[in-house]
Amino acid sequence: MSGKRVLALYGALLFCFAAVVCRLYWLCSDTAYGARAAAQSVVTLHLPARRGNFYDYRGQLLTGQTIRWMALCVPGEGSYARLFAYTDAAGQATLYQKRNAASPFLLEVNRDVSALGVSCWPAARRSSAAPLAVQLLGYLDGEGHGAAGLEAAFDELLTGSGAGDTLLCTVNAQGKLRAEPVLTPADSGAVGVQLTLSREIQQTAEAVANETMQSGCILVLDTANAKVRACVSRPGYDPENISASLNAPDSPLLERAFQCYAVGSVFKPAVAAAALEAGESGFVYTCPGWCAVDGRIFRCAGGIPHGEVDLAGALEKSCNGYFIRLGQALGADAVRAMAERLGFGQAIPLTDALHTAAGVLPEREALASSGAYANFCFGQGELLASPLQVAAMMNTIASGGVYRTPFFVCGSVDETDGTPLATLAQIHKERDPLYGGFRGGPAYYIHDYIEGRTGKKKKHVLVSVLFAVSGLICWCGISQVISNSVAASFENAFSIPPLYTTIVLVILAAVIVLRKNATVKVLDLMVPFMAVCYFFITIFIIVTNIGSLPGVFVRIIQEAFGARQVVAGGFGAVLMNGVKRGLFSNEAGSGSAPCAAAAAECDKPVKAGFTQALGVFIDTIVICSCTAMIMLLAPLWLVI
Repeated sequence: MSGKRVLALYGALLFCFAAVVCRLYWLCSDTAYGARAAAQSVVTLHLPARRGNFYDYRGQLLTGQTIRWMALCVPGEGSYARLFAYTDAAGQATLYQKRNAASPFLLEVNRDVSALGVSCWPAARRSSAAPLAVQLLGYLDGEGHGAAGLEAAFDELLTGSGAGDTLLCTVNAQGKLRAEPVLTPADSGAVGVQLTLSREIQQTAEAVANETMQSGCILVLDTANAKVRACVSRPGYDPENISASLNAPDSPLLERAFQCYAVGSVFKPAVAAAALEAGESGFVYTCPGWCAVDGRIFRCAGGIPHGEVDLAGALEKSCNGYFIRLGQALGADAVRAMAERLGFGQAIPLTDALHTAAGVLPEREALASSGAYANFCFGQGELLASPLQVAAMMNTIASGGVYRTPFFVCGSVDETDGTPLATLAQIHKERDPLYGGFRGGPAYYIHDYIEGRTGKKKKHVLVSVLFAVSGLICWCGISQVISNSVAASFENAFSIPPLYTTIVLVILAAVIVLRKNATVKVLDLMVPFMAVCYFFITIFIIVTNIGSLPGVFVRIIQEAFGARQVVAGGFGAVLMNGVKRGLFSNEAGSGSAPCAAAAAECDKPVKAGFTQALGVFIDTIVICSCTAMIMLLAPLWLVI
């Protein structure tokens, strides 16, 4: 029995051994297990993805001015001792926690440590030690996306795809490198955003704010175009350490330039502007230091009497009583209308998603109260406005009475080669104070270019004026040709006398041009509708005359490449035909197309550029081809 038991045990052991061998063979032949084992020996590390930067109007960096380094820490190679002195407190904590890590990891250090035998790679640090315009630009969340300010408003542009370079590290079971890490480049496709700020002016304003104020803001505007050159808000905060400011009692995260406050005496220039327009600049008042309105007493600062003051003296001495009496002489409607024209009560857009506070402009009903109106005349009562609105008012006075909406954004920038991803017309446009919307074009960006080259403010630039005048003369001629064609067409088709057609055209043009905001609104509806109708009419004519279509193409080729055309042609004829075609089909020859591009309201200026390029194709290829087909398919007796 004992022998049989031994044999049975031996057989069982042999069977188990065979099963193990078979299992090992099966495992070795399974490619999935092999791939999984290989994956465990390769560690993939992600370097920070490139994020688009903000630039000032000259292309100087506002963010990403300093460099940080990402060091490769390998277990068992003394990373803790070598790198401890070159990282911050958070990095030192990471080193301590991962001192016995089983795989390599990346650590942010403050310098290039390759001399220590540690592989490292540079990456842009978002904020410098003295960050600029932090409330305007905003900050990033823990995942590197914009969480506030312009960082949030332009996050899609600045982030791109979010892809970044990767490191492939082949390691052994202990996590040590078996070979040099392989860098696989990848770009996020992020683009930069160019602002109107000037880095030098912003730095100067920041320095002044640090020395002179605990709480407040500084705004610097270019009077010629209302571009904001500096925007400072105090107190500031560290965009790299937001948690330290979240519960601060002085609200450092608040952009004070965009919030609303009681206006006070800085509103008095608005009342003065209403007086100048009404011809009341000679108004004189004897100030006893107070002013009575229906039994209520309104005092000047400190109750100090100013004596007899005119408009200039009242502004100089900030006399409340003078402006109450001047406001009464003007009437509430005139003063309120001037305040509205100067931008009070209206939010100022920074982007489609970011606006300033609108403030409060009292309604006419509220100003019917004599006491409320008296308060309003020297900036008290319900009136609230942001510092940016006040700056816009002062800029209007400084620029001769033309209101321009302050703006901060020029356009986007391709950071790989510095190419602006925007059209000049969109960058250099300005608010139209007469019709609303925007206006711009070559005359405007020529003017800005000359000012930038000379460094001097100019009311008029000769080249810009010449372009505007020549464009006006050109369009007078083109309008005559177009109206003549319309009148002739109606006469031939419906026997309507040209005089009647001309009268109707003049009336329609007057309604569109003279009515505020009507031009863009009407043309936005009319032009696409007309183009689509014209296109489908052409398709209908082609389909109903499909049998004549081959003859049309034969005629086109014969007329274009015949011997007579070759002899009669030449460079001059080709040039003239090209110019005429450009003038009458898509404005390419007259240079007026950018004026239309400037009037467009779009979140990204590059959209206007692409739309203009598409417009040339639609006008010349589609619409002109439709016209040619209609004319060539028409019966001969109709043409004659």
